[in-house]
Amino acid sequence: MTRRLTVLPPQECALFEREGLHVFPIWNHTHAITKRYLLDLCGDNAPVAKITSKYSYSRGRKRKNHIKDELKWPVHLAVCKGTKVMLLTNYVVEEEDLKNGSVGTVVDIVYDSPGGPTDPNSNLLYIVVDFPHSTVPPDKAWDLNNPTHIPVPVATQRCEAKCCSQTTVPLCVCKAISIYKSQGMTVEPGCDWGYVVVGLPGPNDRSNGAGQELVGMSQATDIIYLAFANDEPISLLEMSSN
Repeated sequence: MTRRLTVLPPQECALFEREGLHVFPIWNHTHAITKRYLLDLCGDNAPVAKITSKYSYSRGRKRKNHIKDELKWPVHLAVCKGTKVMLLTNYVVEEEDLKNGSVGTVVDIVYDSPGGPTDPNSNLLYIVVDFPHSTVPPDKAWDLNNPTHIPVPVATQRCEAKCCSQTTVPLCVCKAISIYKSQGMTVEPGCDWGYVVVGLPGPNDRSNGAGQELVGMSQATDIIYLAFANDEPISLLEMSSN
């Protein structure tokens, strides 16, 4: 109960808000935090890349796109330099540690015209991300001076039935994500995230699995790196031996 953001000292609360990863049982709870993070990071004048996924649909009367349920890539993505992002597909897993779930920081956004995001006729080519844990050999690196800088291009993924597709950059903003997507992370200073704020399921939230909040809490290696979000009330339950 002492780890709620509402009762933490102001300086510690500000530290979690500024430098903490926020994880929630469902994605809907993440949107406001992601928007605030981007506004604070990008400011009013920084160029922002806004990417909207393109979809192809199965042939037939219902025009259903199956990949929206299968893939879970974002429909809309907005990033600027300095945005922390998560890779949503596997590149070279074993040799170079570039896999679904890898976390990095945007260092450049490349378009096919000098106008970039300010030119309505320009097309996004790729986003350069610094993945600090990448083990690409320096002699094979895209940027020889910065071997952990990896270009993530626009990609197309088809559904299992191969009848429809989604085209976008396989990244998501990694400031507020689902507990499911954060599985396997370790949170402590020196890791991708030094602090974690865990949101608890609300009374009307559809659970994606029992014990999700335990998964979120277990990512912090010490309780001082853990806090609970203010979105849902927290109360203690007294259990009777009877």
